[in-house]
Amino acid sequence: MDEEPTFYVMDEVGSSIPHSDDPNTQVFPFIFSPDNTQDDPKTLTYSLLWPSKSIKKDEYYYRDYLQGVTEESWRSARFFPWFNIYEEYFLEEYEKFKKHDPTTFDAMVEHEKL
Repeated sequence: MDEEPTFYVMDEVGSSIPHSDDPNTQVFPFIFSPDNTQDDPKTLTYSLLWPSKSIKKDEYYYRDYLQGVTEESWRSARFFPWFNIYEEYFLEEYEKFKKHDPTTFDAMVEHEKL
C-alpha cells in the first residue's frame, strides 16, 4: 500500500466536517486490518478526531482538508476536488512555472537523492 499514491475518502464522520484554514480539530483516517493484509474482509476504516483548540459549546468542528500542504506545493490547486478553483489561478501558476529556473529544481532533486 505504501508504493502507490491513493486518494482516501473519509468515512461519514470525517466527510461531514467542513474545511477551514484555521481548523479546531484534526482528523486522520485509520485503517484497521485484523490479519494485516490488503484484502482482509474484516478491514474497518475509522476517522480519528481530536480537538486542536478549545471548542466552545455549540461551536462547529472544522478540519483542514490539506493539512501540512503549503502554497509552495500548490495548495489552492489541490482544493479542486472540494471547491471551485478559478481558471485564472491555474493560468497565473503556469506563468510562474514557465519563468522558473530549471537548474534550481534540478539541484533540489539531486540534493534529495543524496
